[in-house]
Amino acid sequence: MWNAASMAETIKYGYLKDYGLNVLSHDVKVAWGELKRKRDAYIKRLNGIYAKNLEKAEVEVIRGDASFTAEGNVIVDKKHVYKAKHILIATGGRPTVPAFPGCEHCITSDGFFELEELPRKIIVAGAGYIAVELAGVLQELGSDVTLLIRRDKVLRSFDSAISSRATENLRQAGVNIMTTSRISSVSKDSSTGLLSVAVEQIGGDKVENIADVDKVLLAIGRSPNTEELNLPAVGVNTDNRGFIQADE
Repeated sequence: MWNAASMAETIKYGYLKDYGLNVLSHDVKVAWGELKRKRDAYIKRLNGIYAKNLEKAEVEVIRGDASFTAEGNVIVDKKHVYKAKHILIATGGRPTVPAFPGCEHCITSDGFFELEELPRKIIVAGAGYIAVELAGVLQELGSDVTLLIRRDKVLRSFDSAISSRATENLRQAGVNIMTTSRISSVSKDSSTGLLSVAVEQIGGDKVENIADVDKVLLAIGRSPNTEELNLPAVGVNTDNRGFIQADE
């Protein structure tokens, strides 16, 4: 998806001239359904390759819900017990969805990959690299994108020069960035399916309503998949967000 957006940008802004290539039209139209179909096929092929490599390496794959027992073993689906000298926890995470009225009408980065059509108008909430990448991709492929961030810049954990330049580049690409803002509620029109989003100013009283929105994408962070592991049984501590605490 990023490569498609990058190529669209190259054509749209005439960058091909730097390579001696003259493009007669800078009007780029994306065939979203075709792009999604080919991307899904590519991912399916990769998954098959990884599965085959595991099989060749004689790695046994066990599918199910796992947790720890008081004896320090792993039990899968509450019936199959496995023992090992060393156990590596690598359960990954999932997109965080904040609780606000209408949050069920929103999608996450997972939902982005399930979109069957390019959203005409979309709101992206978040300032991290996932939000920034998806906002940029959607804008270059033809969506009208509004990006909601809680502070004044994106990528605040990066070097300040990178953060400032990324924020500027998004604006130059046409992304509408609303700073010190967050979603307070989302409502859905039952007849059209379009969303109405109430955006509040952090630290202020101003509330702006954005109507006729196709999708709202939440990319405010990720939560660890640790709550079902029964980590206290083996003396593994987590913080209040569920992240495993380590001494290094």
